[in-house]
Amino acid sequence: MRLDIFTKLAQGPSSAEEVAERCGGDARAFGVFLDALTGIGLVEKRHGRFSNTPFAQRHLVEGGEDYRGDQLVFDDRSWDLWGRLEETLMSGSPGMAKTVFESSSEAAERLLLGLHRDALSIAPGLAERLPLGDCEQLLDVGGGAGTYAVAFCRHFPKLRATIFDLPMGARLARLTVREAGMSDRIQVIEGNFLKDPLPRPYDAVFASNVLHSNGPDENRQLLRRVADCLTPGGIIVVRDILMNDELTQPVFGSVFSVNMLLHTPLGRCYAQSEIFEWLAEAGFVQAETVEPESVITAVKPRG
Repeated sequence: MRLDIFTKLAQGPSSAEEVAERCGGDARAFGVFLDALTGIGLVEKRHGRFSNTPFAQRHLVEGGEDYRGDQLVFDDRSWDLWGRLEETLMSGSPGMAKTVFESSSEAAERLLLGLHRDALSIAPGLAERLPLGDCEQLLDVGGGAGTYAVAFCRHFPKLRATIFDLPMGARLARLTVREAGMSDRIQVIEGNFLKDPLPRPYDAVFASNVLHSNGPDENRQLLRRVADCLTPGGIIVVRDILMNDELTQPVFGSVFSVNMLLHTPLGRCYAQSEIFEWLAEAGFVQAETVEPESVITAVKPRG
C-alpha cells in the first residue's frame, strides 16, 4: 500500500517491468511479489501481465469510494510494535514513547482517514437508533474527521454540533464539514479533551472510540467533565468496544486490548459493567445498551 501498487495497476494490465518502473523498483523482485499477490487473490495474471481483481480495484485503489489503504498504511506502523510484544509484557510499558497523535502527523492522518471510511457506513444507521430527536446542541468529543457529527445532523434537522479534537482531527473535520455543506450547523474547536475545558452547554455528547485509549482514572475524570458540560436531562452516547466482565469477549476486543497495550501507557478495552460504573459515579442515570458490544447511552438527571 505504501508503494501504491494497486493504484498503479488501475492504469491497465501491466508487466512486472512496467509496475517496477512506475514504483522505481527492481523488475525481478516485483515479478516475484506480483506472482504472490496473484496467488492470494489480490491480483490477476494473464499472458504475463497483471491487473487488479475486483476486490483490489474497489478497496485498494487510492481515491476510490471504498478505499481502505489509509488504515492499512497506519496498521503497518504496528508491525514493529507487535515484534516487541515480549518486551512490553516484561516491562509493562508501551513500545511507543508517545501516542501516534503526538509522534507522527502523517500516521495520525492515516488513522483518522481510515476511521472516517469505516464511519461512513456505520454512522447513518447509528443515527436512526439514537434518541437525539429532541436534542438541539451536540458535542462530539474527540470527533476525528467529523463523520458522525455530519451523519447525526443530516438525520436530525434541528440538531447543531460542535466537534472538539486535537489539531489534526480538527483540520480533517473542517474539510468533512465543508464538503458536506454543513458549515452553518457544525463548528470545529481545537482542544485536548483530557486536559482542556470542554465547551458548554450541550444537551447531548457523543464520544466514539475515546475510552479505550485511556486509563480508568482518565475515563472517570472525562465522564465527570462531560456531565458538567451537559444540561439537566442531557444525554451521553458512548461508542466503543464493550467487553464482557471477564474481558475475553468479543474476541476482537480482547486482541485489540493488546494493541492498546503496545500503543498507550494505560489503554485497553473495557467491560460494559466498568463503563456503567463510571457513568454512575459521574452522576448519570438510565444507562442502557443501544447496540450490543458497542453503544451505551445514559442521562444526566434533572434537578
